[in-house]
Amino acid sequence: MERALGRLPADVDPRSAADLLLGACHYHAFLGFFTDWSTDPEALVTTLWDGLD
Repeated sequence: MERALGRLPADVDPRSAADLLLGACHYHAFLGFFTDWSTDPEALVTTLWDGLD
C-alpha cells in the first residue's frame, strides 16, 4: 500500500522497512519503560523514514 501511494521507494522491501520501524519503536518503548531515557518519537520515525529514500 505504501508503495502504491508513492511513500515507499520501489527498491525498498516493505517487510524490511516495517521491521526496522517496529524494531526501533520497540527499543524506544523498552528503554523508556525501564529508564528515564527518552527521545522524540516523531524524530525517530522521521530519521528512519528519511533513510529509506
